[in-house]
Amino acid sequence: MVNFSLSNLKELQNIVSHHSEKSKGGENASKIILIMDGLDFLLASQPSITSLTLLRTIMTLRQHVYNMIVTSSADYPLLHNSSSSATPLETEHRAFVASMAHQSRMVVQLRSLPTGAAEDISGLLRVSGGGTLNDAEEENSAFKGREWLYQVKRDGSVRVWERGQ
Repeated sequence: MVNFSLSNLKELQNIVSHHSEKSKGGENASKIILIMDGLDFLLASQPSITSLTLLRTIMTLRQHVYNMIVTSSADYPLLHNSSSSATPLETEHRAFVASMAHQSRMVVQLRSLPTGAAEDISGLLRVSGGGTLNDAEEENSAFKGREWLYQVKRDGSVRVWERGQ
């Protein structure tokens, strides 16, 4: 795990590139998995960073890693606001999330229930193929557009089950 300041995307690129070069030829060659949690926060906190800047950085980083996991907020108000009344932040966020979904092999979503809150169900977990999943991979995928219900219990444990179980 590498700690760094997210305010400098070039620093992030240099760190990943350095670790990628270090691992080449060894038994861990190109098996780096980069997890970028809440990357969309940069859109809100750094006015100079745009969705295009983030997407370029991610594309550069992909050259140096085996796999990448990017988490992002995808709240309904951020993504479904009408274009005429959308703020620049909403427009940038929508562009970033939509582009990431189209570039992904898999999209994992945690959502609240469309019918409202329930005491015995916390929400819905949906796993589907992203925009780059080809037809052959989709046929063999164990997660081809599947949904599960989940419950976070008071003790912190989580129970996951398919609908109808």
